Amino acid sequence: MNILRRTKKILENITAYFASITLLLLVFVSFLQVILRNIFSIAFNFLEIIMRNTVLWLTFYGALLVSLRSKHLSIDILPIFLERGKKYKLKRGLDIFVNIFSGIICTILTYLSIKFIIMEIESGSYVGNMLPAWTVEIIIPIGFFLLSITFFLNIFDK
Repeated sequence: MNILRRTKKILENITAYFASITLLLLVFVSFLQVILRNIFSIAFNFLEIIMRNTVLWLTFYGALLVSLRSKHLSIDILPIFLERGKKYKLKRGLDIFVNIFSGIICTILTYLSIKFIIMEIESGSYVGNMLPAWTVEIIIPIGFFLLSITFFLNIFDK
């Protein structure tokens, strides 16, 4: 269990680091766009593209951080009506079920997003006529893969 917790902590620290850098990039690019547009009357379309894609990356970083910390949204209706001893067992069982279900869904989404990336590579589409689209969309299968691993790790971490 100790190795499991250390692995999750390392993954959490790496994710938090990249999320922080990405958020700083988003704030900087947003500030730059406002300054350029309002003061100098200059508009760069690629800044909008950068902002849109950093939001996509931040979404997956945030989802991964939340699942690593087991702080995702939950509805605890059933345990409220039970005695203390039964409440813990039911809560633990529900946590295991939710983590298994979420892990399976994220695994399926990983597979489907890999197929999507392959289609993007084959189609040769570009983001803003500058960058192959798959290079910014690669976070989708990576994010779902890491989420599925996290949900499966959470099963054993209680």
